[in-house]
Amino acid sequence: LIFILMPVAGNLYSKAHMSELNRTYQTLTKWIFSATFPVFMIFFLFPEVTLSFLFGARYTDAAIVLRLLAIGFMLHTFIGANDILLIVLGKSKLLMWISFLSAILNIVLNYIFIFHYGVIGAAFATMSAYLVYNFATSIKLYQHSKIHPITSKYLKSVFVASAIALVIYFYGKRIPIAFWMLPIIFVFFIVVYVSALI
Repeated sequence: LIFILMPVAGNLYSKAHMSELNRTYQTLTKWIFSATFPVFMIFFLFPEVTLSFLFGARYTDAAIVLRLLAIGFMLHTFIGANDILLIVLGKSKLLMWISFLSAILNIVLNYIFIFHYGVIGAAFATMSAYLVYNFATSIKLYQHSKIHPITSKYLKSVFVASAIALVIYFYGKRIPIAFWMLPIIFVFFIVVYVSALI
């Protein structure tokens, strides 16, 4: 979807159709979030089971690491492909500086937090740098174009998805979750989520 956005956004921007570009960006962001959130829910709410299924039981200690990294990447999905639109707007140099400063921040934070907290510190540092990168690109995109992904319909879908995920999580904590249950939870979430949206 991101690769589709680039030529479409470039075409709309070249014709100065900014409102249509904003609407396209908002719609795409909403669909990407809707497609990604079920996977995030599994990773974030059931990290031990996910890690045990993918890599074996001895990796379940990395559950906090998976949660932190999932938060960082999910926020990027929530905000949308702001970096792509900055390129479309001809702000690639600005994006380069944001990326460079975020990389420096990541290195500094890793140096500080790994020393005290080990691998959890590394995950927290990477998540923090990723959050700063996304907030910076979002702010700059809005300053240059007034484009943002947040609409009332989008926030409703986020709220509905989060509420359903919390219900599944609280019920899931009452019974032991095995890896074979994850696909069932995944499908159940999607059915309830789509029904709620409709």
